[in-house]
Amino acid sequence: MKALLASGREATDEVHLAGERLIAVNQRPTGAREAPGKRW
Repeated sequence: MKALLASGREATDEVHLAGERLIAVNQRPTGAREAPGKRW
């Protein structure tokens, strides 16, 4: 899971084992924010 989060690649419901638990990870890139003071 550490590699996935560090890579920044997209993932949809990717399941990872963490100890005795399963964790589903969803990761998407986000758009860049506008300059400060502007509203979007």
